[in-house]
Amino acid sequence: MSDQIITNIIVLPLPNLNDKGWNEAVNYFRDIIGEPDCIDVDDNGEVFWARYEGDYNIIKEGNKWGVERVIIEESCDYEFENLIMDIEKINILSQDLADKFNRSKYDCKMAFLSWYNGFERPEVLS
Repeated sequence: MSDQIITNIIVLPLPNLNDKGWNEAVNYFRDIIGEPDCIDVDDNGEVFWARYEGDYNIIKEGNKWGVERVIIEESCDYEFENLIMDIEKINILSQDLADKFNRSKYDCKMAFLSWYNGFERPEVLS
């Protein structure tokens, strides 16, 4: 049985990484937010996937890269009141994300996504 996933994120596109490979991107993220929690490498030692568990995560869509700041991520048993956040808190989280990656908070976008596990997550960088 599929569970519905609900996530509310602040997205920061990172055009400086566009057209880069996983190795270069992971090294970039490693310098800013530390070692990924999950990392897959091939037999040649090349990274082909990585993920952080917690507040930040890598976004790769085609040749575009970004980072997300997870506000809320729930499965189908979510509590509706957990999906509510005031603008001041969103502004603070956006500024924090932008500061970490030396970008403007005006480059940040907020996304509310809903999909079923087992299906591809909706894209947010397009």
